[in-house]
Amino acid sequence: MPKSGRDAPLAWSLNSTLRPQRVQSWDCRLCQNHPRLAPLDVSQCKKVRDLSALSQLHGLKVLDISSCPPITDLRPMAGLTGLVRLNAEGCGGVSNLQPLSGLTRLTVLDLGRMEGIVDLRPLTELQQLEFLSLRECKNAREAAEVTGKMPRLKGLCLPPGLTDGELASVCERHTNLVLLGLCGCRKITSLAALRKIAGLKVLRMDIYIGLTDAEIATFKKDIPGCRIQEH
Repeated sequence: MPKSGRDAPLAWSLNSTLRPQRVQSWDCRLCQNHPRLAPLDVSQCKKVRDLSALSQLHGLKVLDISSCPPITDLRPMAGLTGLVRLNAEGCGGVSNLQPLSGLTRLTVLDLGRMEGIVDLRPLTELQQLEFLSLRECKNAREAAEVTGKMPRLKGLCLPPGLTDGELASVCERHTNLVLLGLCGCRKITSLAALRKIAGLKVLRMDIYIGLTDAEIATFKKDIPGCRIQEH
């Protein structure tokens, strides 16, 4: 059974699955006959385009629509206010996150590889988020400012355009992070700001991006309990 994106700290527990090989766009209508579904996995269902039928699933708590490139419109999800976990990784056709602004119970949100998103401001309403992935969202803007308004974050994967100054801002506001992802953040030249996150357990990044061996050695000395995962 598929799990969430590889940046997620916890495996997804999905009991209701529509298998990729047989799901068509119209098959989502089947959801209307099962209004009490709690978890739903339609990941990798590349023929799914329309999520309208999901608007009937008011009790839905866990939803995985990852790797469904044809999906471009999240508006049918606006009423799913009971969602606590959403994996939309790889839905690159989506550009508008406004429909997610009312999903205030979300604790886990994976938006990795959503290259179409630019404006992250709708996410500022999601005050309960504990994990957020913006990995490989190369066009996303103001990630440091937006995530700074999420007080409960424990895991955060940042977009590639991040600068040293923005990383410093993130570390200043999120001293309780246990997981930090910097995959593709090639503008980062120093990890000194991470000293503020004494409890950091996992740092995910490309093979040391543009950092020197000396910088990595200093980081390992400063935060000996943190494991570096190379991607």
